[in-house]
Amino acid sequence: RDGRLRSNYQTPGMDAASMHSSTDDAISAFTAPARGDLCHCFCPGSRVLRRGGEPCDVEDVRRGDELESLSVRGAVVREVRQLPRREHDIMAITYAAVHQPSSSGTHLSVTASHAVAACRPSTRSFDRYRAGDIEEGDLLRTWLAPAKALHVQPVTMTTHVIEIELEDTFASFFAAGSQPANQPAPNNERGDTSLDAFVEVYGALAPVAEPSRGCIKLLRWRRYDKFREAFLESPDLAACRAALESCGFTSDLSESRNVWEERLGFGKMFCRPDQARAVLHEVGRWRHYYNRPLLNSDIIVSLEYELLVKALVRQFAPRPQKEPEEIVLSIADAQDDLAELFPRASAP
Repeated sequence: RDGRLRSNYQTPGMDAASMHSSTDDAISAFTAPARGDLCHCFCPGSRVLRRGGEPCDVEDVRRGDELESLSVRGAVVREVRQLPRREHDIMAITYAAVHQPSSSGTHLSVTASHAVAACRPSTRSFDRYRAGDIEEGDLLRTWLAPAKALHVQPVTMTTHVIEIELEDTFASFFAAGSQPANQPAPNNERGDTSLDAFVEVYGALAPVAEPSRGCIKLLRWRRYDKFREAFLESPDLAACRAALESCGFTSDLSESRNVWEERLGFGKMFCRPDQARAVLHEVGRWRHYYNRPLLNSDIIVSLEYELLVKALVRQFAPRPQKEPEEIVLSIADAQDDLAELFPRASAP
């Protein structure tokens, strides 16, 4: 068991001694005041399909609206949030239906963390991928037929964005970019020239495909400038915080303890609620193994939230920070252990 812990937490070029901070760092972190893109958002002007195939501007979507969906239980909007104007990491995806290879393509701009239904050329099924992981040649799913990603361009934009959260976080719906100004007026009642423009996407809190089962990251920055404002007060992570709290967890780990009754420290946690118990279990073992509480500058993230957390640090930091040290923690073993102890609680 101890050997498995060591292999789980060891990173290249790092020994156990290097995992400990200096006495000065620990004192400053504990004595200083506590400080506190899963941001699945659309750019202004984006459109979605309401149930029945009616296009609608994303700004006009309201709580309780039913969106067009392939999901059995449908896609009912739980919440719509307009997040503040700031710099966002945006993925501009150009795609065209596979039966129209000569088309110049349709555009969709979403935050890099947004979950999109895609199929890799090496696979035969669609899965949820972050927009930032979409590559040219990947297949997307439109309302009528598959489409191919022709071009994927990461851009940084200063804008507000709109987040849609569904009652069922696994449900999908269909979205497209803004209507081009030079496009001829539509000839149908739906207000769009083709439903090929709308690709399958997901709402806030939707899980994405993981490169390896049960991987989370401990991100360790050198400073924690405005971390409380960025992570515990900003609306960007409001959906994550609320989802964790609704299941009895919290993003602020300052009062959390492991099974040895040791405080985990002042770190923060952003993951899916179904992962939270296993994350706390594994972090608790990590804290006990290295006798190293989490610092204010330590943030634990699942894949869905990694890009957003890094973007918020850049946005709120009064001065530039270096990229964080990344420690990969596997929660697969913890999930298996908890499945035996709490079979119902650990079930997806």
